[in-house]
Amino acid sequence: MNQPYLIVDAHLDLALNMVRKLIDHTKPIGDLRQLENREAQQAMTSLPEFANGNVALVFGTLFAVPADLGFAKNAISNAQAHPGYTTPEEAKIQGLEQLAVYEDWAKQGLVRPITSREILEDHLQRFATDRVPGLLVLMEGADQSLPSLTSRCGGLAACGLSG
Repeated sequence: MNQPYLIVDAHLDLALNMVRKLIDHTKPIGDLRQLENREAQQAMTSLPEFANGNVALVFGTLFAVPADLGFAKNAISNAQAHPGYTTPEEAKIQGLEQLAVYEDWAKQGLVRPITSREILEDHLQRFATDRVPGLLVLMEGADQSLPSLTSRCGGLAACGLSG
């Protein structure tokens, strides 16, 4: 019997969008599009849509937005409440704020944190019936304090030096 392909999305700024753009990825995409009421830069996915698209695994980013990044003021609608960072401590605060989003989703059963190979193997078996996406944490830019974040999320799946 043929198994359907499982899809992995290896880069999603879910928590960044939630915190800085106020996009609630726990809602169906149709609801998000109505709330956005715009044609450009629309939300393209949400947690409920992962099950529909057979997306079993996502890499959720942690990305600290620097104050001097060109798009920080223009593209991020909540920039007044969340200005870009100018110090390592401010970058760490942004990373922890985003990590808290993923932790909250895990507590609600909306995602399954993947922190080891064994958990990944178990998740792939369970996804077929419960449709809860697995979440690997990806630190984009590596601006945040690595030790404090890695200990809290059980380890990072990936870490990049560029944003």
